[in-house]
Amino acid sequence: MTHHRLGQTRRQFFRQTMGAAAGIYGIVQWRQAPVVAQERELSMLTWNHFVPASDVELKKQAEAFSRQQGVKVRIDFIAHLQIPSKLAAEVQTQSGHDIVLFRDLEAALHQHSTLTVSDLCDELGKKHGGWWDFSRQADVIDGEWKAVPWFYVSGCITYREDYFAQVGESAPDSYEDLLRAGRKLKKIGHPIGFAISQTTDSNSTLYPILWCYGASIVAEDGKTITINSPQTAEAIEYVKSVYHECMEPEVLSWDDASNNRFILSGKGSWTRNAISIYEAARQKNPDMARHINHTIPPKGPARRLGVTPAWSLAIWKFAKQPELAKDFLRFLFESEQFNAFIEAGAGFNQPFLKAYDEHPVWRRDPKLQALIGFANWSALSGWPGPPTRGAPLVFNAYIIPNMFAKAVGGMPTKEAIAWAEQEIKKAYEGA
Repeated sequence: MTHHRLGQTRRQFFRQTMGAAAGIYGIVQWRQAPVVAQERELSMLTWNHFVPASDVELKKQAEAFSRQQGVKVRIDFIAHLQIPSKLAAEVQTQSGHDIVLFRDLEAALHQHSTLTVSDLCDELGKKHGGWWDFSRQADVIDGEWKAVPWFYVSGCITYREDYFAQVGESAPDSYEDLLRAGRKLKKIGHPIGFAISQTTDSNSTLYPILWCYGASIVAEDGKTITINSPQTAEAIEYVKSVYHECMEPEVLSWDDASNNRFILSGKGSWTRNAISIYEAARQKNPDMARHINHTIPPKGPARRLGVTPAWSLAIWKFAKQPELAKDFLRFLFESEQFNAFIEAGAGFNQPFLKAYDEHPVWRRDPKLQALIGFANWSALSGWPGPPTRGAPLVFNAYIIPNMFAKAVGGMPTKEAIAWAEQEIKKAYEGA
């Protein structure tokens, strides 16, 4: 056997030389050094919050979790109207973010693509005073939690106390009160307003009018379509009166920011909206803010109820970091983080966990008192049925706003209802 001059055999020298060459080849070929330990990355998709300080706080909390766990957390913020199509694309490709934002009944729509998180929700409920029943309307499918309820946004009434006082009226307690006051307010140049257009705010105003007049799109079984009823006709006739006697035609083309601009311009006197209008006035026009107040949804002949937007966080089945995603959600709901999130939203971010209702943000300002316990007046678009795939399809297609728009535009009420009935049936049959 021939020995190398440093004491190695020829065979040993050959093996080591070839091994080194292979390593160098790998580096040159792939243009990167061998990976020793790759950093874990958690990704989350959420919306551009209407109260920007909430996004700032969420980023801050993500950074804290990153340092604590030695991982990277990437949060992608997009416009809320882009969320549904982005979710659909990720389901289609079975790739995307680990954690995603759901609104309202999207947990039902994507129930087959999300992990069950009942263990986490049970843990959080026990630790933080239990969940409002309203949260189960959003995220419990066939007895299992399919997303973690994050926060809801009170669909309260925002109105100008001074304008109502000028016409001898106080905050309307019923829809008939609103019609009476609205007639007077339009005459003094301060009409009331709510969207009758293809926008989320329109859904959130018109569904409650249907419910409060005794109508609904579906029965308690979540299957029987019930929109074609005398109660729906009564609700439409009411909205036609309000539109022609209390509002202006611009509401037929409003977007989700229009009612904010309507009140903040000084022209509008009443709309249905979260407290973001008041918060904007408080920041930029304190004198106007002194005249803005909030109240609970009006009652109708049948009941008092409102659509309340609900935001939840879900973990895809195809998430790359499912356990890390659970840990991050658990972290977000810890007292230090969640109290800071409520504070950042200035009362906009309302908790589904009852213990957090004790946060002082809603008691510091008398004009936020109406938000306390708002879950009592809250429902989602599939009410009174259970969460189904059909209800969000109807909601996202703006069938109810379009029905009302057709009627106020001159289509006979019966024809508008018949049109809506066929569209709703299509949505539920295709779900």
